[in-house]
Amino acid sequence: MRRRSVEEGLRYASRKRGKIKLAASDFGGAPVSGRGKAPRSPLDKRLLGWSEGVVARLHHTGLFANAEILADNDGHRLVLTTDDTVDARLVLSVEKRGLDARVELPDERTFRTHVQRHARELFAALELLPEEFTIGGPREVGRTARDTTLDELTTLLEKPGLVRIGWRVQPDVALAHAELIDEQLEDALVVLAPILKMAESARVRRDIATSSNQGVAHVDTKAVVDRGARVQVLDGPFAGKVGVVKELDGKGGARVMLGLLAAHLDLKDLAVAAARRPVLGSSHRRPIPTNRKTAR
Repeated sequence: MRRRSVEEGLRYASRKRGKIKLAASDFGGAPVSGRGKAPRSPLDKRLLGWSEGVVARLHHTGLFANAEILADNDGHRLVLTTDDTVDARLVLSVEKRGLDARVELPDERTFRTHVQRHARELFAALELLPEEFTIGGPREVGRTARDTTLDELTTLLEKPGLVRIGWRVQPDVALAHAELIDEQLEDALVVLAPILKMAESARVRRDIATSSNQGVAHVDTKAVVDRGARVQVLDGPFAGKVGVVKELDGKGGARVMLGLLAAHLDLKDLAVAAARRPVLGSSHRRPIPTNRKTAR
């Protein structure tokens, strides 16, 4: 399928954008049980129609998302994912307790390692969120996201389990502002897009860690990068390349020889690479074939 340009996407969204048209009966939970991706209720269809505008705005930020409805015992759930994320996703759920527009960060090892190494980037993204957004576990009330300290964020990321960042709206508030809530929910998901983009970087890291390119079996992200170390680049334009550290600048950077190129890279984007074990041949020598002519 051809991806629309930004201009085409915005024109399409303005023409096709649907409305959720929330009603009190929408907060009664899912009308049917079971799993599946096809719409199963009028609300599901309205959510998918409304999602066209969200997808177009995400396209404008560089995220090419797909929308789908997933069965949920607690209510209706619209999920937005991209092909390049590691189980992270944007979600809008309509449940008995209200609306929840959120980004879900998975409990996936490579992703969590990536986020922990770039906790300051996530911390900076949290500071840009509106005051009503919270962070915590999926069932927790959570703390105000923008007021979370870097230490609190690091501690939360070290715990197992899903991390939720988003905006919850009570049913009475949503119904009282039914004309405004569609646009506000759209804004809420779009403002969470930078956090979802971090998952794309984590996907690159996971692919690098599991690849066998250039004879690298694995990387050790905990090993100290020293001068002379053979390293693999985890992020940036040289992601996946292997080189040798020639110098450390003492400021968190290193001069790395990548073949004929000398690149200056951040240490946080490097990991010590372990070479693939050579394949050992048999210790038994094969008999030298006899030249019949010589033998005669």
